[in-house]
Amino acid sequence: MPTSAETTEQDKDYPDIQMEDGDVIITFRPRSLAAKRRKLVDQGVPGTMLLADFGALVRFRRDPPPAVTAPPAGYPGFTNPMPMADPLTPGLPRKTLDSIRLLLASGVLPPETMTKIRRALGDQVDDGDADAANETDDAKEEDPKSGAGSDAEEKDEEANEDGDEKENESMEEETSNSVPENHSETTGTCSVLDLVSAGLAEKQPDVHTLQSAVLPHTAAAAPLRSGAEDLVKSVARHSLPLILFTPGVQDVSLQILLSQMPAAEASLTSLALPPSIKVFGNRFDVSPEGKIVGLAEPSSEVGRGWVTEENQDMATAMLSLQAEEAEALQTLLVPRKNAVVLSTSPAGADMSRGAPSVDTVLRVGFAEPGENLAEVISQFQRADFDVLVLGDGSLGYLTDLLKEIATGRTKGQEQADQQQQALESQRRAQEQAAQLHQSWATLAY
Repeated sequence: MPTSAETTEQDKDYPDIQMEDGDVIITFRPRSLAAKRRKLVDQGVPGTMLLADFGALVRFRRDPPPAVTAPPAGYPGFTNPMPMADPLTPGLPRKTLDSIRLLLASGVLPPETMTKIRRALGDQVDDGDADAANETDDAKEEDPKSGAGSDAEEKDEEANEDGDEKENESMEEETSNSVPENHSETTGTCSVLDLVSAGLAEKQPDVHTLQSAVLPHTAAAAPLRSGAEDLVKSVARHSLPLILFTPGVQDVSLQILLSQMPAAEASLTSLALPPSIKVFGNRFDVSPEGKIVGLAEPSSEVGRGWVTEENQDMATAMLSLQAEEAEALQTLLVPRKNAVVLSTSPAGADMSRGAPSVDTVLRVGFAEPGENLAEVISQFQRADFDVLVLGDGSLGYLTDLLKEIATGRTKGQEQADQQQQALESQRRAQEQAAQLHQSWATLAY
């Protein structure tokens, strides 16, 4: 608990809004932030780790992906629309899961499953279109030699419909009974991932075919923030641990990242990332034949469970690893007492939970401006975030911070040095001018 003097000091630490290189940045407690930055700079790279949710690297707004002119055999291509911004419907997943959106738009999932996922994500789905998609899907399975109007088929269909209705009612009842209060967002994301896993298990697409269906459109569907490439380069250059969490499909999120990195090898089967970057999420479950048979549900504190916005933290990451991997990561992180957290959700404030030695956390949030912006800002402030970048601002704040940590000098010190150098250059120029004037004066006599 803070002392009365510390509380008084915090009360005097008023929020500040600045424009830096076109980015709108809110600093909730400038004095507290300055102290944290000084500590990170003093302890340098060996004492620092980065923790981020994948959404923090991706812009909020984007254009729909273009249609595929020659889609892979058996896939309709990107004919389905993607939203321009994340839905903010109460009770539904707050952040659009970009990897899920790419799977939807690529058409690799059954039409009925895609309709259910869109509804779970808060999209407006035309019932007529949904029924037509289901009828088309059913028609593919219909035996052309059998009579269309036989009584036996009608009875079977009625029995199946009754069974489906009862199953759906049972699932809805089970879901409603198991949903804890104030966890609708988590439940919504889990529901989406359940549907995706079931749809992949039904279709069992080839992993390479899915790669060619998704990869060309990652930049249009989920463009990275400006500065993402510099961030990855800085992390690689200084061997700085970066733990990335993705509540969507980990393999597709990696494609989104790597496909927009120059000279990066973007492949579902051989992804190349700097060794210090670790990614945790919901991975494809791939059969020995190279077929995707669903999503592999990671281990969690309650047995097994999907990675969502609510459990993106180091405790979950450690549980999802094999014993040797967890021990290696633990050894890497033990000396690091400082964590920089990047998140698009106030829930990301606890991302360092489970980190072995962290005692100082500098939190950077990203928020999309909207009608409820004031409430969103308040939520980040209550969650003890230090900095909030509005809209599609760049990652410049973070790359500047990493530069300070790597060089051991703050931005203020750099600016002071530059001013001193400018004054020194001006002094030398004035001395040279005086000497030249004296020389001309001597020649005149």
